[in-house]
Amino acid sequence: MTAQIRDQFIAVYQGVVESLIAWTPRVVLAVVFILAALIVARILERVVRGLLVRLKFDSLLERVGVDQALQKIGIRRTPSPRSWGICPT
Repeated sequence: MTAQIRDQFIAVYQGVVESLIAWTPRVVLAVVFILAALIVARILERVVRGLLVRLKFDSLLERVGVDQALQKIGIRRTPSPRSWGICPT
C-alpha cells in the first residue's frame, strides 16, 4: 500500500515538474516581450515629446484657441510636456 502511494506521489510530482518545464520558456518569452515593448514605448515617448517641443506645440495651440478652451474646462497647465515637468529641457 505504501509503495502504491509513493508511486502515485512521484507520478504527480513528475507531472508538476514537466508542466513547469514546459511553461517556463513561454513565461520568459512573455517577460522579454513586455520589457521590449516598454523600452520601445519609452523611446517613442521621448521622440514624440521632442517633436512636439521642436514644433512649438504650445504656440500652435494658443493660436488656434485650444489653450483657452482647456483653461475654461479647468485645466490650468499648458499642453506641452515640458510645462508638466516630464520632458527634459
